[in-house]
Amino acid sequence: MESGNSSWDKEYLATQNLKYFTAGKYIRVPLTFTSDASLDFYIRCDDGSAYEARGLSLAKAKASGTKIQLTESKVILVVDGVTAATAAFVQKEASSGTGLSDADWAALQDTYAALVKAYNDVASLYNSDQIKADKDIEAVMKEAKQLIDQMGTIDRAGLSTADGQKLMEAMKDTAEALVKIVEAMEVVPAVRTINVRFINGTTVDFTNFSTKPQGGTGSTPVTLKKDFGETTLQFTVADNVNVFEITFVESANGQPYTLPVTFDSSVKDGDTLTIQFNVDEATQKIVYSQK
Repeated sequence: MESGNSSWDKEYLATQNLKYFTAGKYIRVPLTFTSDASLDFYIRCDDGSAYEARGLSLAKAKASGTKIQLTESKVILVVDGVTAATAAFVQKEASSGTGLSDADWAALQDTYAALVKAYNDVASLYNSDQIKADKDIEAVMKEAKQLIDQMGTIDRAGLSTADGQKLMEAMKDTAEALVKIVEAMEVVPAVRTINVRFINGTTVDFTNFSTKPQGGTGSTPVTLKKDFGETTLQFTVADNVNVFEITFVESANGQPYTLPVTFDSSVKDGDTLTIQFNVDEATQKIVYSQK
């Protein structure tokens, strides 16, 4: 056991009813220690004053028959009823802080956890080069890292309520800025590759025939010949796209056409969609059928 550390400190001491100091109180020592082991004791009083008794040697402690006695001026290691070592209580210098309450400390820890999560979320979406390339993101990430590092050095007992609130507000604001970065990041939707087979069921040729998905890039213009000429074009489209815009010119009279061709989510990645063009006899306009 190193000085100042104990595997049975908080949980064990809680069972000894040591929330309030009582002169003459005994604490049972349940372990045997090495010759260089020692304990440091810290007591905080209701009036804000604090005392410490450092370096109580545990070299003579035994697994049984060993107790630590608290008095108003010192702590005493008692082995088999005999004083084996002592350490005097000395008043600590007043801290600039008053120490955070349990509720304030818990709130600070929750805010810290939210900050760490937001920091990790941004780091998982952007690599270091991307972060450096965006000065706004870089500045927020640096601020978050400084606050995270600062939390690793915080002494609760020496942190005033005002300073704790100030730190919590800084972490909260920075966490919110990181969340906004994540929310503003362009979300790339899932995509599917669709083969579209166009069949000319009319008796005319179509030139400058091309198509493009809604919000996407169009195909290179081709000629769709008469007498069931056909061409197959391939597109990579977002899952939320369900319209193709087709443009072409009827070569016989130079008549341009623009047709919206719709399809639904039943057309899966890798599927082939067949579009056949015909003439509506009543209107003498080009129409299409889809399968």
